[in-house]
Amino acid sequence: MKGYLNILKPTGMTSSNVVSRVRYNLKMKKVGHAGTLDPLAVGVLPIMIGKATKMFDYLNLERKVYIAEFTFGIHTNTLDIEGEVEDRSSTYPNAKEVEEAISKHFLGNINQVPPKVSAISINGKRAYDLARKGVDFEIKSREVKIYKFDLLRKSGEKSFMFYIECSKGTYIRSLCRDLADKLGTCAYVTYLSREKSGYFTMDDAITLEQLEDLAQKNEINEHIISLDAPLSYMEEVHIPIENEKLILNGNRIKTDREDKDNLRVYCGGEFVGIGQIDTGYLKIKKMFYE
Repeated sequence: MKGYLNILKPTGMTSSNVVSRVRYNLKMKKVGHAGTLDPLAVGVLPIMIGKATKMFDYLNLERKVYIAEFTFGIHTNTLDIEGEVEDRSSTYPNAKEVEEAISKHFLGNINQVPPKVSAISINGKRAYDLARKGVDFEIKSREVKIYKFDLLRKSGEKSFMFYIECSKGTYIRSLCRDLADKLGTCAYVTYLSREKSGYFTMDDAITLEQLEDLAQKNEINEHIISLDAPLSYMEEVHIPIENEKLILNGNRIKTDREDKDNLRVYCGGEFVGIGQIDTGYLKIKKMFYE
């Protein structure tokens, strides 16, 4: 079995918990996830199965889409509903103030500091482990891109729902903290759903309960996404079937196409792997042909 499962992660579970459930139901060891989701969050969690575990670097998960709720007036140590309250504010912005702050400060390329309770590596240690042990450390700011940041509606007396389209590496909890700071108050994330992660969307995600049922019925193959499906952003190259042995043996094949890196390569209609054309020769960088 090889390919991807688009799992709808439930709240309260870590991404690693989901991987363990998939391994158990599929009776497979080679399973991994593409892009961590906080335990608080629900939504799209791409799961790589079998040979797909070697595809992470090529999945193009650059763009993410989230639906998030920010509640103003409370600051927690984790910047979300799961943390301990560290501060309170009696200042609550209105919709106009929120939209003005977003348009002035939170669109396009911005710098943000990830939360201390995050999976960022600090000298080989996870930031959340250091934070829980009370270790004092700093996290450097990073540049991320916010493509869309729309106020959807007021969801409570002190809460707003947002649509956020952003680059990978963006922390929604940091976005919440920084928006509140610009508004002279504090806030925390009270709901977070990842609606899209690159190719993978909420539309065809399956729950863990559905996964279990499909596995018991031996129908899970119907929901396995093929290895090459998320690579549609790459150009494709088809090589003659008579070159099959050359390809399998790692040989280069002459081509009149222009030099280009990262191509979807097919032989006899089947996905071979990811190739590269250099000085008139095609070579496979990652082989998935059987």
